[in-house]
Amino acid sequence: MDEGLRDLREEFRERLIPRREFIRRATLLGLSLSGAVAFLNACRDEQGGEPGEGEPITMGALVPLSGITEILGPPMQNNAMLAVEEINQAGGIQGRRIDLLVEDTASDPDTAVEKARKLIRQDQVDVIVGVLTSAERWAVALSATIPAKMIYINPTYYEGGICDRYFFNVGALPNQQIDPFVPWLVENKGVSTFYLGGSDYAWPRGSFAAVTAAVEAAGGQVVGEEYSPLGEADFSAPLRRMSAERPDVIYPLYAGADGVTFLNQLIDLGLQQETLIASSALSELTLPALPAEATVGWVASFEYFMNIDTPENQDFVQRYRQRFGADQTMDAIGEGMYTAVNLYAQGVEQAGSLDKEAVVDGMLAVQFEDPKGAIRIDQDTQAAYLNDYIAEISSDTSLAPEERFEIAETFEAIRPEQPCLEEPPA
Repeated sequence: MDEGLRDLREEFRERLIPRREFIRRATLLGLSLSGAVAFLNACRDEQGGEPGEGEPITMGALVPLSGITEILGPPMQNNAMLAVEEINQAGGIQGRRIDLLVEDTASDPDTAVEKARKLIRQDQVDVIVGVLTSAERWAVALSATIPAKMIYINPTYYEGGICDRYFFNVGALPNQQIDPFVPWLVENKGVSTFYLGGSDYAWPRGSFAAVTAAVEAAGGQVVGEEYSPLGEADFSAPLRRMSAERPDVIYPLYAGADGVTFLNQLIDLGLQQETLIASSALSELTLPALPAEATVGWVASFEYFMNIDTPENQDFVQRYRQRFGADQTMDAIGEGMYTAVNLYAQGVEQAGSLDKEAVVDGMLAVQFEDPKGAIRIDQDTQAAYLNDYIAEISSDTSLAPEERFEIAETFEAIRPEQPCLEEPPA
């Protein structure tokens, strides 16, 4: 036997290299792909044990590190890294470490699909977590993960509708984020008329359908609804129409940087002085880009805030900042990546193997504690039961942005509900 192949066999027998690296190096040493696989199987027979024992689990993460939603991407990447590092430091999953491969979606559906296919076909990942916008989410699900029967865990609140055995959701659905929020606004803020404005794609459209239903059920009225193209720089026309209607509430759902642009232009016109700003898209990452005095009293609804006052969350925030910096902030989307990684890890532990069907069943069976609260998966929707936290922005502008979100109400363990759709809401 060639000395290089002999050394490679000894490395594998000592469990120093994983399967993919073994095959790569065997082909470099002159074996064909089929010969490399046969050589690998022979080495496994020599060492004994189950095939693949000790190999790493490969996890793909799809994150917007550029483009219109890039402001939200770094905390997503950080939380995936933190969860993976903590799992690996604790001995891995079933003795296997996780190798995390991060791909930038560039906030673009076509790029997200391209990167998802790369992770599936070239990197041969065991699971994918991530993406942010619904445009990316639907594209990845319909064009990449569902055809490949790839386990795909969504960390982000969205309008709902994706149903597949291998798709899991740990972000809030409208009945968990909007349905508690709107009646609370009507009851606690004395409002009745709402004007809705958002980016022109599935998430705002699907979410505003839920807002409209909730407003009408609470005895209120939607007096206007606006959609603007992604990347819009001038919101003066819709803002004038909003001002003319004099609504009690302006409810914005604009994606990424568009949300910052819209809200700054709203403030420039002084609309916040006469209208309550309430949204399920106003987070710790948005607030620093807005004038502090202008945002006093605004209201937000999410499944997670950094300001949740529990020992579990306080410890989590401390670990996050020890790892990434004392001034680092995150939002519900970022924290959702931490949940997604841990859901998969718990599912593999429950299954006792990497068998895909067993892991899916394992994720459906597990329960665990998370910074946002207890996590368990609903059997029908394959989405998590979640708390909804309603927070008002404090008048104390000396506080750090994340500390200004003062939680006013908590709705606990809301069961997820959604229809199953074949395509995104139009």
